[in-house]
Amino acid sequence: MQMTFKVAKLCAPSVIVMDDAESVFLTDKKKTKELLETRLRDKNLTVDAPNRVKKELVKEMKALKKTDRVVLVGHARAPYACLKKDRKALLGFFDVRVHTPTPDRATRRELFLKTTREIGAGEFPNGFPLNELVAASEKLSCGSIENAVRSTLTDRFLAKMRGDLDLDGNGKMDPDAFLKTLALEVPVSDKELGELRDWTRSLPEYASLKKRRDPPAPPEEGDEKDAKGKKKGK
Repeated sequence: MQMTFKVAKLCAPSVIVMDDAESVFLTDKKKTKELLETRLRDKNLTVDAPNRVKKELVKEMKALKKTDRVVLVGHARAPYACLKKDRKALLGFFDVRVHTPTPDRATRRELFLKTTREIGAGEFPNGFPLNELVAASEKLSCGSIENAVRSTLTDRFLAKMRGDLDLDGNGKMDPDAFLKTLALEVPVSDKELGELRDWTRSLPEYASLKKRRDPPAPPEEGDEKDAKGKKKGK
């Protein structure tokens, strides 16, 4: 941990990414075992001596200065597992909390296009059934979709594609190859989505946002007069 922060300061500006951030603050052994056995998402939740890691992590974060130009970003798959004092410690550690839901249809479509371009495969050829991939990727996270595209567009796949171009100069792509890799990704369950949604709505920021977004309706004229009358009567 100490070496991680030391290197981050030397290579500033730096971003330190911590996966399964909730595991650092999870002290309930029963809940930890529960998470390990349920195999959240596609792998076990990694929990390795959270108390020891937490103490060292908090120490390093307190020693950070603004001039160090180091930011810590934590990813939590099951923040709702942290209850009472664990929840308080998790929320108090991070300055900003962001809920990233599974992408909607338009976002999934753009994600397929963007990732394909980044890999160097160019644009999807005319007549490619992109809508099938968008539909098949419902309830998958952004990371799962990106992983499926990268697993499909291997160097061998790209070399074969570039040797078989259509009339527009675009390489031919087999939609079945994408569908096979998408089928290997584990979708986010409705239960997990619900727990994440409920946890987000329990945050103080959400209550504040809801109050600003949905202010209470102004009292009607008759009610206002009745209220004034009651005050005078007192």
